[in-house]
Amino acid sequence: MRKSIYYLSILLSSVLLLNAACESNKNLEKEALNIQQQLDSAWVVMTNSDDSKIANLEMMMQEFKLINGIDSSRIPEFEAKLNDLKNMRYTQESMNESVSIDKYDESTDQLWSSVKNFVQANGEIEKYQVMNQLVEEIGMADDSVIIYRQGYDKVLDKYNAFVAKHEKHLSSLPAPINSWKPRNYFRIAQ
Repeated sequence: MRKSIYYLSILLSSVLLLNAACESNKNLEKEALNIQQQLDSAWVVMTNSDDSKIANLEMMMQEFKLINGIDSSRIPEFEAKLNDLKNMRYTQESMNESVSIDKYDESTDQLWSSVKNFVQANGEIEKYQVMNQLVEEIGMADDSVIIYRQGYDKVLDKYNAFVAKHEKHLSSLPAPINSWKPRNYFRIAQ
């Protein structure tokens, strides 16, 4: 009888421990999914702003073609650089290569600087309200890059802290959480 009670207590303890482990995994999974949702949202806000800037630059190229009396010889160059820019944008996965981010930023800055100089050199352009609006919207999107990247990095702090804290338990969680690894930041390490 004592053996039965002993084995029953071991069995009951095992069930309780297993139940606690399952509950712990569910809580970890819930926390991870919340962090992933925040990270994805921050990424979407940032890339939507960038997409808007690119769309406005494309619209600006089309508007340039409609304005008489401007030097349109540089428009194909701008369009080519804009197409290159779209193809070189980084992803969350390619952020491990800071060179690609730097190259993208440098190309963006060069294109935007060239376009602004082109607008200033062709005074005729500034007479068009739509062009002034596009210049303003592109400038605002360009200025907001740092703010959106800081927001992304702030959520990435949570993600990387979660990965570090629960590294041993990640493999027991469902995909894709079970393959999470630390990710790189936009900010420069100090």
